[in-house]
Amino acid sequence: MLNFLGIKNFAIIKNSEIHFKSGMTTITGETGAGKSILLDALNIVLGARVDKSALTNDQACEISAIFDISKIPNAKTLLKSFELAEDNECLLRRVIQKDGKTRAFINGSLVTLTQLKQLSEQLISIYGQNAHHSLLDPANQLIRLDTYAGLSAEIDEISTIFKKLSEINSLISEEQERIEKDKTALALMQYQYDELVQLNLGADELNDLDQEHKSLANAEAQIQTIAQVVECINDNEQSLLGTIDNLIHQLSTYSDNSAFKNIYNLLTESTVYLKEAEHEARYLLDHLEINPEKLQQIDQRLNEIYQLARKHKVDPKQLYLHIAELEQKINAHAQNEQKLLQLTKDKSLLEETYLSKAKTLSNKRQVASKVFASEIEQYVRQLNIPKGEFYARITQGQTKHANGIDHCDFLINFNPGQQPAPIDKVASGGELSRIGLAIHVVSSKKIAPPTIIFDEVDVGISGGTAEIVGKLLKQVAKNAQILCITHQAQVSIQGDQQLHISKKHLEHDTISEVLELNKEERINETARIIGGVDITNKTLQHAKEMYELYHK
Repeated sequence: MLNFLGIKNFAIIKNSEIHFKSGMTTITGETGAGKSILLDALNIVLGARVDKSALTNDQACEISAIFDISKIPNAKTLLKSFELAEDNECLLRRVIQKDGKTRAFINGSLVTLTQLKQLSEQLISIYGQNAHHSLLDPANQLIRLDTYAGLSAEIDEISTIFKKLSEINSLISEEQERIEKDKTALALMQYQYDELVQLNLGADELNDLDQEHKSLANAEAQIQTIAQVVECINDNEQSLLGTIDNLIHQLSTYSDNSAFKNIYNLLTESTVYLKEAEHEARYLLDHLEINPEKLQQIDQRLNEIYQLARKHKVDPKQLYLHIAELEQKINAHAQNEQKLLQLTKDKSLLEETYLSKAKTLSNKRQVASKVFASEIEQYVRQLNIPKGEFYARITQGQTKHANGIDHCDFLINFNPGQQPAPIDKVASGGELSRIGLAIHVVSSKKIAPPTIIFDEVDVGISGGTAEIVGKLLKQVAKNAQILCITHQAQVSIQGDQQLHISKKHLEHDTISEVLELNKEERINETARIIGGVDITNKTLQHAKEMYELYHK
């Protein structure tokens, strides 16, 4: 619950310290006294944007709020996740500099606005005089019902499936677009590949053919040259070997002469090399072939390769890699087709799961809607709509949403026997306000944090209805702290605590003050609300009777 609110230099509030009590606190004051400023200040310390027009020109603004979180485990868990000090008291503070820059603190530690807002959601909720307008949106109506019914786990589950469906639909669209875009290119690639693959080109075939072609083309000249080598070495009377052998024989007669011995040895060694050369040459003669038919075949094969390379505008040396690249691209397209097929199957399975979960959720909503509507109807009838019949109608649609396939409509029937209609079609402004209040009261049992602020929710009602609104808020205050800004005496007098906001005009300034009223002051304030400027003894007596009625 909110224990304390401190405001410094905000709008016309210079320095105000407000201590709140448990139960129901009512806040009154003349129009323009600063009730809305008080609420604005509270919103800012909870993380709302700052309106620079509310800042004074010469001093920084500081707003602080102290909450008792001893019975708010969610708040303690959140503080722990933020790695902030956690105790039974939680201090929120917001400092706004003259230039509008702000800093936020939780328990003395600097935090982000996101963290401040996340914590605030666990501490307090504000229901304004126009808040019932949001209830006219069927999406908000469904949210109210789901939260009341405690279906958050089911909603989270179906939301996760819906997100996966959205993602897989995007992937399917991307694949379909890619496949469609590649269709023309694929047809050309397939045509090129089919033509080239018939060539049955080997990885090193072109290089091997070039080498063999050169060898066959030069075979005749090579044979003639090698034959001359054989003949010159050892195939005629003037052969090199015969001549050298003759020289060696002549030198052998001078073997005792050391000057001749070196020459003798060199010539002897040369015959060894010549015989090796002869052996190699004869081997080549035996294996070199003149094969014009094979040369012609190689010429045809090379011509076929070069022609296709020119046709496809590819370097002949790169033709084999080009064919492999075409095959890779065609296979990649086939993989895309397969991927699309798998994505479509996955989508079907997800849709089956989604629809199953959505129908289960819908059944739970149908059951909860009757209990929810029955509770709201009780409060609607208390709020001076005695014959009102309230319905929360659930209908299934064909469109999938993150929270299922259901559509929710809040219907009202003011006169038995008539057909119920959407609340925004048949209810007046005052009736909408009361219906909205009843919905919020019922919802607050399940969704509201420990402190609820009702900001002038009694606008447009008076008399007995205002008294019933007060009783209703008083009833809610048994389970939560209620802060109610009101212009109705029948509401304000029922508060366990009453604060009064007044505006004072000084010589050079105007300030707003917030004071807690004692019994006598509450009676006087009630008389002012009832009687206006001229307060009679009769008005005071009536105000006193009202106070004693609710504070026995």
